[in-house]
Amino acid sequence: MNSYNHFDPCQDETLSRSWREMSSKFLSNDGLTPSQKQQLQPLSPSERLDLILKHQSLHVRASDLTLYLENAGLFHLKKHFQLIVSTIFGPASNYPAWPLRSISKGHSHLQEFDILSKLLGPTGPLVNLATRLLEEPSYFLEVDLDTLPAVISRLIQLGGEDLPAYFASRLIAINFIDTSNSSLMIECLRLNSFEFLMLSFAATICGGPASSPGNRDYLRGWGMSDDNLFHHLVEEFLTHFFPCDGHGVPADNFRMTYQQPFLIDPVWKDAKESEAPKLIKTGLLEHQSKLSSSGGADFFQKSEIQKEIWRSERILTIWSELWMVDAERKKNASPGDQVVLPSVDVVKTVRMIVRHLHLFRESLMASVMHPMQELKRDVFPAFEKKLYKFLRHLFVTWPLDNSFRVVYETWLSFLQPWRYVQRSALLEDGEESHPPLDISKWQPFVLENILFYTKLFGVMLNRWNRVEFATIKNALMFYRVAKVFCGQEALKGILKEIDSRILGGVKSGRFRIGSLEQLVKSWESPDFIYEPLFSEENRKVMRSLLSSTAVAICQLQDLVDATLAQQSGNLPWWDTLFGFGNDSSPVVGQSIAEVEKAITQLQFGRTQFATFFDIQIGDSTDSPKPGNSTYEASNSAGNSLFASTLDGSVLEGTENRVKVLPSSVFSCEALVPKGNPDCAPFRSDEIPFLVAFMKGVSDLLNENFYEVIKITYLQRNWIGRISRAMFAAPVEYLDIEKRRRKMIKKEKKVLPPRVVLRGVCSKNFVCVFGAFVATCLLFGLSPVGTGGVMLLLWGLVVLVKAVSQPEPNWDELEELCRRIEID
Repeated sequence: MNSYNHFDPCQDETLSRSWREMSSKFLSNDGLTPSQKQQLQPLSPSERLDLILKHQSLHVRASDLTLYLENAGLFHLKKHFQLIVSTIFGPASNYPAWPLRSISKGHSHLQEFDILSKLLGPTGPLVNLATRLLEEPSYFLEVDLDTLPAVISRLIQLGGEDLPAYFASRLIAINFIDTSNSSLMIECLRLNSFEFLMLSFAATICGGPASSPGNRDYLRGWGMSDDNLFHHLVEEFLTHFFPCDGHGVPADNFRMTYQQPFLIDPVWKDAKESEAPKLIKTGLLEHQSKLSSSGGADFFQKSEIQKEIWRSERILTIWSELWMVDAERKKNASPGDQVVLPSVDVVKTVRMIVRHLHLFRESLMASVMHPMQELKRDVFPAFEKKLYKFLRHLFVTWPLDNSFRVVYETWLSFLQPWRYVQRSALLEDGEESHPPLDISKWQPFVLENILFYTKLFGVMLNRWNRVEFATIKNALMFYRVAKVFCGQEALKGILKEIDSRILGGVKSGRFRIGSLEQLVKSWESPDFIYEPLFSEENRKVMRSLLSSTAVAICQLQDLVDATLAQQSGNLPWWDTLFGFGNDSSPVVGQSIAEVEKAITQLQFGRTQFATFFDIQIGDSTDSPKPGNSTYEASNSAGNSLFASTLDGSVLEGTENRVKVLPSSVFSCEALVPKGNPDCAPFRSDEIPFLVAFMKGVSDLLNENFYEVIKITYLQRNWIGRISRAMFAAPVEYLDIEKRRRKMIKKEKKVLPPRVVLRGVCSKNFVCVFGAFVATCLLFGLSPVGTGGVMLLLWGLVVLVKAVSQPEPNWDELEELCRRIEID
């Protein structure tokens, strides 16, 4: 219970006995002795707050601020409320930062995590203070535009229709009159205490005021654990204000002494009434009015219900408007304008909201008089519309990298509400087995959100045309989408029935086609033409994608076969000893098990989508023979098609091709290694400093003896054979030069025959060399004798290699040498 009704030290704060006793309890005084604490002069609440916020220890700051909020008087709490919130959630330069995103449940941060959860949680003192300040008849906070997130302040400054209605309705402007015209100058946003707190909290994961318009930091949050404090607080807010136990939000019983806007926000009302009419639920609304007029009217009192759900509605309003503000490009934007992307953290949080709202929707009681039904009826339709535009925007603009997973996982989470309801039922029952879920009752949900299943799927198909499926991450994406769309047989029937009804224009009580058309046009545009999911165009694109995945399966299988052959010891023993066989390992950055799993996922996806779209995949056109795979063609030339990437995916370089080629065709550049092979990054089985030293020695020898090496290498006698066994072969590679504005210049270059001493830098060779030297010394050989034995063994290795190696292709070798002369 928060102790707000104690002495308020606003008149005689330094002489108050209550304040002196409470002031001695702060942790910031722990460094003092008991006698010093007794002699300590009490600080005023303002001085104490400044001391708390400046403390370097996060645990002390959080503990003392909790004590301060629970014991200081309302006079000072109201005075410093904006400072406290801005310091915790904003970029306050005068005080230490509060790293909410970097604190997790780990052992090292356990104390900070617990105390901050208590301080900032939905039942904590900060939220209670924000709720209690609503009692003040004239307490509003004016937020300067330069302190808002960049994405909001930029839209406010630009003005126009792109500014979200919620923020537009809270702008404070003054008339700015000059000789030519009269216009408005925006000063700030005017928010109440609860709105300001929720806006500041949500802005923590958005770009700050200093963020650049391009938002190049969209990867913020990628690779970060989801058990950090911020996401924990989001989950706590959702659980408290959108309870899934069938009850309403716990009441705070605060008094209302003035006209606070406790009605459902007009933003949602207008969207619901004019743009996004609910389907199927019209009957429920009529049924509700009958029940309200006949019985239970005392319970269904507007003022009580609106008071109960107001904070829930306001949280969803602020979060969705702030995090999904760039759902659409500006209508007056030029094609050259830079696309603004939300961060990965934002998309992760939106997915958390989607999953929780599925549970919340299902947990509501069937009675239309349930207090939270008004929230479900008025707010959810507009939220779904905004989410659709948000995902459609990201499907088109998100880069072709692995971080796209958080985007499509958010989409898939919305598509299958039954998944989270079933998971919740399993957790409650505690049973391992559960009967198959009947999704037929979700038919109204699918109907109301049909564009998520049809239009967004079509956008995803177009995106798939630009990616290479012979990668671990893209194979997983193909598998996940196939599992969601094809995992429930009833879903195919529901989608086919909706398509047939829309195309046929059939009107019935079950399918309100007129309302559906109105909904679709409000989500898209008045001239939007609905394209069914099972249209011939989508089937054609899917047939092409099935062919692409077949090629990818062959490439990955060849990759696994080549790696297994290398690991089985089929390489010459000298290559194994000196590490020559590891220079172009087919599997780069991942294990064979991961590649085999990707093959299984692609095979599963092909089968499921072929069945879903009624496509036959037994034809030779859809299943190219393994002998025609691109990898086999490139491997015969001794070059690896698969390039190393940051995340370990193969063929990642082909994902960003500007010109999209057919799935079975690659440009000739794809068959050439990218980058100088002599300057390849260090491998895990190499000694870095030894690699750098031997690279310098090799360059020195090549510079001084270039002509001798080239002449002896091209001789067609035993001298030439021995030279080809000693020196590295000529190789062609692509020299890539990155320029401004992401332009890349590619130039083919050829390395001549040369000395490469990198093989002696492997840990295997160093161990064998060390054991050999130790053995020679133990048998009494002198250092000179040991060196002579080593030269003899090296000569035998070169001789055996010269005898066993086949003759080179002289035409190709001479062509490479001619190109060396030209370069």
